[in-house]
Amino acid sequence: HKGLLPSLATVLQQSALPVELAAEVAPLTQLLRRRTSRLRLELRRILPALSRAELDSMVLKGPALAGTIYRNKIDRYYGDLDLLLKRQDVERACDVLATIGYKPAMTVARPEWYAQHHFHIQLKSPAGLMLELHWELTTPHDYIRFDLDGIRERSVTCELEGQAASIMCPEDALLHLA
Repeated sequence: HKGLLPSLATVLQQSALPVELAAEVAPLTQLLRRRTSRLRLELRRILPALSRAELDSMVLKGPALAGTIYRNKIDRYYGDLDLLLKRQDVERACDVLATIGYKPAMTVARPEWYAQHHFHIQLKSPAGLMLELHWELTTPHDYIRFDLDGIRERSVTCELEGQAASIMCPEDALLHLA
């Protein structure tokens, strides 16, 4: 899985990796690390913008894991950013993020259908980076439901890219990713 490649590359660099394999893995690893670095830097724009607007958000998945459980945060690849907000704050968050260049990503579904049958909206930065604003962690039709108020109460604050960020406690993160 490409998400594991940067971590695997780090481990393999410390071993006797065949030259041919190293030559094959290196370009993809560098590409994934560059993309992840761009996304990490984007958090420096997004989190303060939401904070200034007094919108509470929780960083999910990739950056939260990279900042807490990986020895080298660049070893955790992720292809987009995911934030959890209260449902009633999503529209205002979209407006705030529009001031820093984010626009709704193109989808084949109408926004009304997407909001009724999905659990996040996708935004795209001017550089083409994807941001998902979640109001739930599962689709409305899934039989698994998360206690979002409980997740917010158990959340912890950590530093991500020089910004204080709310993330899930380890137990909730494990359940969410399972």
